[in-house]
Amino acid sequence: MKFLQILTFYEKTLADFYARKPHLAKIGFDEQMAGLTNDAGGAHIIAPYMGKSGYDAQVIVANCEPAQKQWAREHDIGVEHAEKNWMPGIAQKQIESFKPDILYLSDPLTFDSRFIRSLSWKPSLICGWRASSIPANTDWTTFDLILSNVRGCLSQALERGAKTSEYFHPGFPETMAEAVKDTPHTHDLVFAGGLQDWCHKGRRTCLLAAGKAPLGFGPNFSIAYYLNIVPQELETLPAGIAMYSHAPKFGLNMYKTLKSGRMVLNPVCDALGEDTDHVNMRHFETTGVGAFMLTNHHQHILEYFKQGVEIETFQDTKELVEKIHYYLEHSEERKAIARRGQERCLRDYSISQRAAEFHKIIQKKILKKKSPASHKPRSSIGTAYKSSEQSLSRQEPELKITETKDSDNFPAQKFPGVTFGRKAEELKILHLNTYDFGGAAKAAFRLFDGLRKSGHPSKMLVRKKQSSDPDVISLEDIRSMLPHKKTDSHLLPYQKQSDPDYYFFDRNISLDEDISSIPKLLHFQPDIIIVHWISSFVNTQDLFFLQKNTNAPIIYNLLDMGAMTGGCHYAWKCEGYLNQCGNCPALHSDSPDDFSHQNLALKKHFLQNMDISCVAATEWLFRQAKSSALFGDRTIKKILLGVDPQIFRPVSKEYARKKLNLPTEKKILFFGAESFEQRRKGMSFFLKSLEHLSKMQWISPRDTLLLSLGKKPPEQIVKSGLFPVAHADYISDRDDLLACFYQAADVFVCPSVEDSGPLMINEAVMCGTPVVSFEMGVALDLVHTGKTGYLAPSENSEELAKGISSVLNASSEMLQILQNNCHTLALRLFTSNIQVQNFEAFFKEITLNSPVGSEKEELKEDKETHITKSSQGFTKSSPKLLNLGCGTRIHPEWINVDFISRGSGVIEHDLRKGLPFESEEFDAAYHSHLLERLSKNEGKHLIQECYRVLKSGGVLRVAVPDLENIVREYLKWLDLAEKGVIGAEDNYDWILLELFDQIVRNVSGGEMGQFLSCPNIPNRDYVMERIGEEFLPAPESARSSISLETSSENRNLSFDEIGKFRMGGEVHQYMYDRFSLSRLLTAAGFHEIQVKSAEESNIPYFSKYGMDFFHGKPRGKSSLFMEGRK
Repeated sequence: MKFLQILTFYEKTLADFYARKPHLAKIGFDEQMAGLTNDAGGAHIIAPYMGKSGYDAQVIVANCEPAQKQWAREHDIGVEHAEKNWMPGIAQKQIESFKPDILYLSDPLTFDSRFIRSLSWKPSLICGWRASSIPANTDWTTFDLILSNVRGCLSQALERGAKTSEYFHPGFPETMAEAVKDTPHTHDLVFAGGLQDWCHKGRRTCLLAAGKAPLGFGPNFSIAYYLNIVPQELETLPAGIAMYSHAPKFGLNMYKTLKSGRMVLNPVCDALGEDTDHVNMRHFETTGVGAFMLTNHHQHILEYFKQGVEIETFQDTKELVEKIHYYLEHSEERKAIARRGQERCLRDYSISQRAAEFHKIIQKKILKKKSPASHKPRSSIGTAYKSSEQSLSRQEPELKITETKDSDNFPAQKFPGVTFGRKAEELKILHLNTYDFGGAAKAAFRLFDGLRKSGHPSKMLVRKKQSSDPDVISLEDIRSMLPHKKTDSHLLPYQKQSDPDYYFFDRNISLDEDISSIPKLLHFQPDIIIVHWISSFVNTQDLFFLQKNTNAPIIYNLLDMGAMTGGCHYAWKCEGYLNQCGNCPALHSDSPDDFSHQNLALKKHFLQNMDISCVAATEWLFRQAKSSALFGDRTIKKILLGVDPQIFRPVSKEYARKKLNLPTEKKILFFGAESFEQRRKGMSFFLKSLEHLSKMQWISPRDTLLLSLGKKPPEQIVKSGLFPVAHADYISDRDDLLACFYQAADVFVCPSVEDSGPLMINEAVMCGTPVVSFEMGVALDLVHTGKTGYLAPSENSEELAKGISSVLNASSEMLQILQNNCHTLALRLFTSNIQVQNFEAFFKEITLNSPVGSEKEELKEDKETHITKSSQGFTKSSPKLLNLGCGTRIHPEWINVDFISRGSGVIEHDLRKGLPFESEEFDAAYHSHLLERLSKNEGKHLIQECYRVLKSGGVLRVAVPDLENIVREYLKWLDLAEKGVIGAEDNYDWILLELFDQIVRNVSGGEMGQFLSCPNIPNRDYVMERIGEEFLPAPESARSSISLETSSENRNLSFDEIGKFRMGGEVHQYMYDRFSLSRLLTAAGFHEIQVKSAEESNIPYFSKYGMDFFHGKPRGKSSLFMEGRK
């Protein structure tokens, strides 16, 4: 396929280039383009790298007058044409001469749809790039795709008419690293870039702050600002910037300029506010040449580089100045960060890798368009970047798949590969929590605020309010407007004194007011209600009537055990909540019918008639809820509490300690709790651990400092005198200050023995601080011995001491690995955004399956289906539906066919021998994981038969194992396993097994079946995600012991063998990806071919049949769903 990129350069770049190399203006077009693109080395010049994916690729710089007019002369285009409107005129001729399949316009403002309509040649795919503001009158209606690394541009592109837009960021031209490697350092601080007043106000503030501070950095400190700015604005610059200003540098000289600075300042553009991705070309250019970079702190940049490890960031100008000063004094640390930043950039963000990603985007877009016209004769613009491979046919584009590695340092990026244009459904959400302050309230408020920022209108109802947030509603403010309710005697407070260790204050108490009328009063009708910590505020009866009035499903966000017990929030070793409570140790009771029993029975009475599901914040809570009498049969999802990575992040320990006035030379052991007096916080066990550390002399009092955080100092620890203690008061409203404590510490110790969290473990891990803890709460999820800290058996003080010693005495290299693992794990599992996204996915799941959600969905589908039926050929009478190779996925409204019938609802037929139905008989046909069981030719015949029996306008839906997905997963986990990332080796073992088993399976059930029969699967969650819960594990009786020869195209399997294998695990003979499957459907005559998800279909009402769901959940993620229309 032919690929043509058209871009424009800054006029200053072109002028500088020809001033340095005037002889090039007189040579051929190809030589000028080669010289210009090699010298410029732009992060957007991608065409030279597309040849590796099999393209015949060309690039032109449309506003380069010497080169363009030389091309016109070489191709006998008249002088008149070349002189009159020469830039678009010559570009038009170049496109029509080269006849590209893919046209990539890197300046889509100059070359917009008006220009494209003037072309006589129409490329198969037209793409553009834009990463700045877009004028309102821009016309992109002829563009198939706009790429950008600015989120605001993605939505604006659709508004300007583009069919789709996708996230895509620039890459570093790796040749530049070698070209500038010997450039000496000439300045301490360098900036190179634009400084326009309208879009760089924040940048200007940063440059001015650094420019005012050099005397504090020492007499020899030097600054150089290479400013691309219009002359009139240059005259108005403040002295703190103007005195350091230099002429802008472009191309190779710009890369040398970046390399010349000991530190490079890169404040990002603020033109698009929060819509910008906060990642620009300079991030890759600076790290790519091996320079140390200081840039604004933002979550997005942390998805590309590790803060304090590969780059350094600042929150404000004060921190900027502090870090300049710090890294001047710590040159070796600065150089190490620069080195690691360059390694990361060259490994993960080179322009070669961007080209491979672009190739995959092209594949996806081409698949969505109709088959292109027959291949046109080759024609050439020049010879600069032609692939050594032959041009590929437009009818059979044998596109190479070049896979790039997922980073081991952050979760999969949010935007790459996602087509924008469909807005996520907004849901009105009502949150209930007793307070908006305190430990549980902090977790509740963070989720409330995260969902609100994600676009979901939200209100939080509390009993008492301290914040000024207008969306937090205090009951005290609206109490007079609420009706009173009759109080059931069962709900009266239980007066007997309880054991404080059990926190028995969930006595189903509620207030006199009827809260079920609050949504109507607030004119806020919720779609979902999230219940957090509601003791002494709302009871189960209140929730029952609230749901009755709102018709909204309820999610109980479990933060401790209160919701699932007869009253206690921490059950310790009591298991009464597993059945019916009674004989309650918290109440010192020996009666089976005590208040705890009555309380649990009352909860059960109301809950059994409610649409309610649960979210557990830890594995510990998930297991408790799953085994409880109240929630054991409910849908429960584990979603870790989210932590903001912009606040809780790794920074230099020395820097954090200076902010807190802590000694920089000591080992610091940090621990904290709101109250150290609570028995469940384990201070007695911690004291014994300290005694053991002192006795064994594993750590020295002279070299160690205990740092505590709480409402009162830890009296037991202070009185022991074993180690010096520094105490700070409990922090409830300053997360930035709280983060400093984790950042300053060498280890965070959590000696809790009965805890549902604590959230401090999440925060510590996000800051990259290793954790030593007992086996309880969230420690089971996040603390992995030797990887993120040390997990000691519960109440084993000597083991806790051993863990503390192992971290504090670790080598600097090992400590760095622990810190990296912590931050990696946090970014992968529980950033604020990940928590919100997990909740949004859960919303979709519960609304799909709840009585309320189903009713809403059906009404929505009624409306949509009426349109679909009238426009796509479906009759308003019941459609005729065909389910092939159905296995156990049968539905009474479908005609179900399989090799072997399992009952009266299935027609038995050999599907290799055609379909036993009349032509144009069905409105839709579906087969799942059938095609790969057949040989390539048999599969082709089956698809042709499906086309035959479908009516005009009918839809075929196919599900197969996704070869592309499996290969990507294999490459990802191979890379992560090599790097020792926690959990990676188990996932690598599975995906390798899956890869071979899906491609060549000649034993029923395959190797996967044998693996699934194991009693303990270490990475159960990942395996479930891949293949679906329904197969984990399969009963032994469903497995067959039949063995077959190695799969081949000509092997003939008997009818009985295929049938038995479908029942017992099945063999595989072929595999498909989105390209090969689309090509198969196209060859059979289908059009409008689309990749779908398990939830999406062009078949009306498809979701209600549940064909691609199991217990309300989409089947394994390793499947490819594709549809075509006849």
